[in-house]
Amino acid sequence: MKKKQIYIARSGMILLAVLAGLFFTGCIHYNAKPMDAAGNLEALSGRSLTDDGLHGFVNANIPGGITRWPLESWDLDRLSLAALYFNPKLEVAKAAYAEARAAQTTAGERPNPSIGVTPVYNASTPSGSISSWILGINFDIPMETMGKRKFRQSEAQHLSKAALMQLATAAWEVRSNLRQAMVDLWAIRKQTVLFDRKLVSAEALARISEAQFSAGDIGRNELMTARLLLQQARLDCGKARGDAAGALLRLSVAVGLSPHALDNVGIDFSGFEIIPSIIPSADARRTALLNRADILGSLATYEAKESALRLEIAKQYPDVSVGPGYEFDQGDNKWQIGFQLTLPIFNRNRGRIAEAEAKRKSAAAEFMSLQASVLGEIETAAAAFQNDRQQLMTADEMLEQTRRQADVIRKQYTAGAVSRQAVLSSQLEEIIAALARLGLKVTAQISMGKLEYALQTPLDTVKMPTVSVLMEEK
Repeated sequence: MKKKQIYIARSGMILLAVLAGLFFTGCIHYNAKPMDAAGNLEALSGRSLTDDGLHGFVNANIPGGITRWPLESWDLDRLSLAALYFNPKLEVAKAAYAEARAAQTTAGERPNPSIGVTPVYNASTPSGSISSWILGINFDIPMETMGKRKFRQSEAQHLSKAALMQLATAAWEVRSNLRQAMVDLWAIRKQTVLFDRKLVSAEALARISEAQFSAGDIGRNELMTARLLLQQARLDCGKARGDAAGALLRLSVAVGLSPHALDNVGIDFSGFEIIPSIIPSADARRTALLNRADILGSLATYEAKESALRLEIAKQYPDVSVGPGYEFDQGDNKWQIGFQLTLPIFNRNRGRIAEAEAKRKSAAAEFMSLQASVLGEIETAAAAFQNDRQQLMTADEMLEQTRRQADVIRKQYTAGAVSRQAVLSSQLEEIIAALARLGLKVTAQISMGKLEYALQTPLDTVKMPTVSVLMEEK
């Protein structure tokens, strides 16, 4: 009998040891990843458009690939890919998506069973008769009811989709900011060329005016007008050069590079010279209203709230715990099985259900508000783009008229019919008209960028990479 008791006790200990071994061998171990501010700063400072990882990313997302690396020039499409590769805002969105994916694993996990060992020593047992020890082993196996695990998984899946759509929205925001930075730099460089031409004409006109004033041919007012024009031309040139440096810095930041990483990089602005004449159709606008990333994300959030409500309703019904057990009681083998559930007496989870219903209603209101906002954004952007194109066409006609007039005056000067001063004045008028047209062209490009963002569809460039491409590790 005593040997049997010792055998049973040892068997119980061996069972516990085996279970403990299985537990510890399946554990995930902690891996430290300390943040190094200095090292991170060095990595950020070392980023460039010659990066090997960027090479592969650009090559995979440019139709037909690229045949030469590093690229000699970077246009909007290629810089957009660089921004999608480097910009830290996307890393934040990727991390949020990874967190949502991890939550899906958590939602699908089943509750673990538990085991309890209760050794008891009976001090009243007569010595030498039977063992004074009583060994009890109890299991507790929780069992969820009413599909709670399914509803948790559904909620986590919808939240994961919402996080993925937030990543896509972040990608569009990065591209929109990059495009605006490129337009700013392009506009300033175009202005600089025109301001330089204006300065040359203003200097020549000022010299002629000085000579005419010295000869008594014009009064001081005419001379002061020429001097003020020259002074303004010099100020415009100086400001344009300073603005160009600042715009280049902003473009570097928009890409996700260090401030001076683009100082010696060739940038192709030719795509901004053409304004598309096509206004997106009603079908394209409807597609955006149904399939924009933020709208799909808002829908996914609503579906997650729907699943959360179903989960809270299911929680009205208690889960069951099954507890089989064994007890070695002073020589007697005793088997038992128990059932346990929470009695829904004091509450039936009505508070949590009401909260979930309110959150679902709030998500529905947010979706409807977002869709209405997107509708207004698309229509406003389309109307502004159409209006800016019309004004640009008018400016084109005015500039053409000014150029024809300037050509006439130059021919008259060659024939000796007008003075050099008249030629310079016509040149200044032509430059002023060109500056006005450039301003309207920049405005049209800005409107076009807003329309692209509202539709989340490029109007004249290659398509954006899919979110699956954005999730690729560097």
